[in-house]
Amino acid sequence: MAKLEVTLVLVAVWGFLAVRGTLYHDCKYTASDGSVYDLSLLRAHHRGERNMATDDKGQEYFWNLCESIEDARFHTDFEKPCPRHAWVCQRTTNGNTKDCGGEEVTYSDGELGPSKGITIHMAEGDLGCNDIRRQTTIHLECGDDSEPRILEVGECHYMIEYSSRMACPKAY
Repeated sequence: MAKLEVTLVLVAVWGFLAVRGTLYHDCKYTASDGSVYDLSLLRAHHRGERNMATDDKGQEYFWNLCESIEDARFHTDFEKPCPRHAWVCQRTTNGNTKDCGGEEVTYSDGELGPSKGITIHMAEGDLGCNDIRRQTTIHLECGDDSEPRILEVGECHYMIEYSSRMACPKAY
């Protein structure tokens, strides 16, 4: 079975954001089988809401599925704010913040199939790890709510896995 991938091109024009692909401003994604995901319910606007977790090294991660953390007016109590344009922000144990992806965002059908979830890949984050740009892959499954699990799966490549009833396709 072929895996459908959609790459979004984000262009700022006079303060407006133009998006090409199947994800629109209303934060919807259409899978290869026609299933429609409305991710707007999974937006995060404040620290303490959904879309935050700590890895086994004690580093904190915050992410937004529809726009950059800055565009969502995502508020943290960090001394150092999250980098501009980051869709995923990492706060290291020493308090520094890193952009872990968001300049290039790709949505695709989930690993379990098009009606079972969605995969979001956020690339082109800050340089680090032997001059490799940070990137994050989020596997979001349709199911009972679970705590996000964060893994570093390669040099500067993070994976976030979790499930949510709000990540199930909608019947339109």
